[in-house]
Amino acid sequence: MLLQQTNPLQAKPLLRDYQSLPSGGHSPTTGGSGPVCTSHPTMTYDWWVDAAGTTVATNGSGVNNLAEIVASNAATQSTGGLQPIYNTNQINTLPAMTYNGFTSNRVLTFGTSIPITVTTYTFFAVVQPATSGASLAIIGGQPGAMEYRINSSLHQELLVAGVVSLGVGTATISTTSPTTVVGQWNSTSGAWAFFICSGGTCSSDGSGTQAGALTQPTNLIGEGDGGDSFNGIIAEVGFLNGTSTTGIGAYSLACYAI
Repeated sequence: MLLQQTNPLQAKPLLRDYQSLPSGGHSPTTGGSGPVCTSHPTMTYDWWVDAAGTTVATNGSGVNNLAEIVASNAATQSTGGLQPIYNTNQINTLPAMTYNGFTSNRVLTFGTSIPITVTTYTFFAVVQPATSGASLAIIGGQPGAMEYRINSSLHQELLVAGVVSLGVGTATISTTSPTTVVGQWNSTSGAWAFFICSGGTCSSDGSGTQAGALTQPTNLIGEGDGGDSFNGIIAEVGFLNGTSTTGIGAYSLACYAI
């Protein structure tokens, strides 16, 4: 169930047309073989590397401000050595951020955290992990926060960071091509589910039930559990205060050709 309109985490209508994009960015297209990124799925927050407002200098430079296109809840990092790297032409000609795991512990922090009072979570991400053997947080926080990651066996996983694993997907996420992944959890019922989106649809990647109690808010992209630094590329991360995959598969195909 979504929060009331007075709550800052209520999903808002999305801006459908982006006129001014960062260096290396793309204008939305209306046909042909290029990316068509005008119909983002409904999200409470949606951090998109190709969005206007993502602050970069040139290809290969650090991202100090990752735009959030629904509620202007940008994710930032002022320390150069901790900024993920902006690289052009990563997925269907679109840019993405590169993280390098524990080598530099690159991480972005968004201004308005996802509070522990949220009861329904849907995360979606367009990612390509670089390696197995380490837990790679897509979105997370300190121990006790909600975390969505690719685990050391390259499976999707949701957890209360440092406390309990809530659920693990069944499919192995590719290290050689990008994947659109979705993870959901209901803190009241404990129900969890994972999906992998391909060819315009999102197919089940496992489901179950596991209780957990959050004690910390979620506010990081690329890190969780006081570590779990992501290693690979991230093109987009979304959070919906609700449980829906509507529009994610079609968007993934149109924008990223996944």
